[in-house]
Amino acid sequence: MRGVHRMRAKAHPFGDSACPAGDATLPPRRLKTGADGLVAIQPPRDGVIGMKPKSKASKIDKLFAAGAYDAATARNYEGAPTFVRSDEEALARVLTTGMLEPTFYASADELAGEALALFTAFAEREPHLLAQAIIHARSDGLMRLAPLVALVALSASPNPDAKELARRIFPRVVRTPGDLQDVISLCRTKKIRGMGKLMQRAAGRWLAEMSEYHAIKYGAESQDMSLRDIYRLTRPKLTGRANDIARYLVKGEVAEGLEQIAGYEAFKAEAAAYRAAPTPEGEARLLELIARHRLPWEVVASQVTGSAAVWRAMLYQMPYMALLRNLNNAIKHGATADAETLAYVTSALADPERVAASKQFPFRFVSALKAIETTSGAGQDEIRQALEAALELSFANMPELGERVLIANDISGSMSMRASAKSEMTLAEIAGVFAAAAYKRAAQGEVVSFDTTAHPRTLSHEQSLAEIARAVSGHGGGTSLSAPLEYAFGGTSKLGFSGKGKQARVYDLAIFITDSESWVDHLTRHRGALDLIREYKQRVNPGLRCFFLQLAPYKHAVVPPDEPSCYYLYGWDSGALNFIAQMARGGDAQLEAIRQVSVL
Repeated sequence: MRGVHRMRAKAHPFGDSACPAGDATLPPRRLKTGADGLVAIQPPRDGVIGMKPKSKASKIDKLFAAGAYDAATARNYEGAPTFVRSDEEALARVLTTGMLEPTFYASADELAGEALALFTAFAEREPHLLAQAIIHARSDGLMRLAPLVALVALSASPNPDAKELARRIFPRVVRTPGDLQDVISLCRTKKIRGMGKLMQRAAGRWLAEMSEYHAIKYGAESQDMSLRDIYRLTRPKLTGRANDIARYLVKGEVAEGLEQIAGYEAFKAEAAAYRAAPTPEGEARLLELIARHRLPWEVVASQVTGSAAVWRAMLYQMPYMALLRNLNNAIKHGATADAETLAYVTSALADPERVAASKQFPFRFVSALKAIETTSGAGQDEIRQALEAALELSFANMPELGERVLIANDISGSMSMRASAKSEMTLAEIAGVFAAAAYKRAAQGEVVSFDTTAHPRTLSHEQSLAEIARAVSGHGGGTSLSAPLEYAFGGTSKLGFSGKGKQARVYDLAIFITDSESWVDHLTRHRGALDLIREYKQRVNPGLRCFFLQLAPYKHAVVPPDEPSCYYLYGWDSGALNFIAQMARGGDAQLEAIRQVSVL
């Protein structure tokens, strides 16, 4: 029937620019590329592609013609057709994006239930892959709670291989007493019940290696599961220094040789006296104890407030993440008014080695930038510059993405949710950071933010990554993943693609940074992103490769798992974009990288 396009792209090897344009029955395309990089879409001589069908045929097409979403296997939260990716991808998604907190569309209980069911199933049938995914999420994905839950599910499985793997990877996943506290709490929940000999022994081995520093930092009794509780529950057999630390935490006894703990007890006494009657001499004694015993900043800050000198001392003691989180306090309390201290702080923030070793999410630097904007004081401008440099450094190892890249960041209303209860960053702002980094790594890149419609951004590579991220962030209305593709076809943010566009923008790579909850396109035009991807490959560039970077733990996808040259990736760390660059050059995909993780 005239006006109906037979449209089903053949599968082709990844990266094969010579792949066929589509069904062999389609007539050849005739494309003319202008000096501005736009391609004029011209109909072939027989008029099948690009012709304007009669209105009657259009109505029949709309009602009965085959669509890309006819094979959809599910509906998303807004009721639009969607696809479910493989179980392996679901595992990567939950472990690298699941904060197990309420989101725009789902409650914490719903997400936690889905995650636990997934972990339990993998622990029984593919425990080795689960162990690999846990390590990947903890080490490379920079996640914490979801890997801990998965570890407990692995240990609670009746599968003996799963239990052995849990024992092996325990010290690589449980890194701090805070992790241990959460693991033991999880073991005691009714839904998991994983507190057996395996976890008791693993906890005991961990406690045998605990430092005085950690005992001081995490020794407070205010937690739901304190270290004292853990010692009493696990009853580890300890000797020597480990036993002395245990006796201090359980009974308050300070054995000879525990110099850092003894220093902390002396500090507590001096801090109490200083709070009662602040004097320069008392402050000097506090500073001497902080420096000599390298006391954790958390316990110092909780007992001494308002002293610029104490804050200066703490800045030198802080690990990188603590430094990021306390810049606002340092400025507010006047610590950065000291030129030497300011020089230390700015050099530490922008030190390439410290940035790399810190393994921070890139958005942490933007969050720190936002925090220092809420105060004013000496050193604020210098610290802002150092943070912007650190943000650039967080993507320093990211390969180039190549030419002709469409970067589409989701700014819809569902992206307004915060990354976590403790974070000030929204998913839309995180998407903006990734979009900015991709733009800086693309020789010819274009950022098109989208909600209900497309919002092309006017940017320059001369802008800093922080400036670009601010320019493309924000959040608006509904979600239409089709909007950036409509723009690619030659539509505008106001008009969209109506099938009558004369010129198309040519891209080799399209990156969508989103929560994948697209629905406006289906509601208004009865077609979605997959329809436009297939049409774009037929009419403009058969070699287009599409990457969907998923930032939310939702299970819905706009393309099926077997769609040629379309790939889903998951996570908030810079490594997620690295996978896109690697895969564009024929390198490993995220799942392949997970399967290469050693569990020894």
